[in-house]
Amino acid sequence: MHDFNRLDHLQGGSEAKANLNRAITDAIRRSFDRCGMRNPTNAEITDRARFCVDKALELYNDLGWTVVKVAGHIETALQCHLAGIDWQPEQVGDFWRVQE
Repeated sequence: MHDFNRLDHLQGGSEAKANLNRAITDAIRRSFDRCGMRNPTNAEITDRARFCVDKALELYNDLGWTVVKVAGHIETALQCHLAGIDWQPEQVGDFWRVQE
């Protein structure tokens, strides 16, 4: 799918990265299902994929989230984005943060 090669450098093993790719693909598909879009355009799919990949990289690189954690929250991030809600990852809870 679109832009997924940008996720190749993430740590976490091939299975974790495959799960993240699947989570993004499923999030995009369900986002179209929820709004009743049966034939989304390639541009609409690309926009949502680009958002998800950008957000995954932000969560991974900037916040230090694991690939597994990113996969578990990417659909919520996309839903909020589409609804015009500013989703803040900090709302997930401090127990997710790596303790130093």
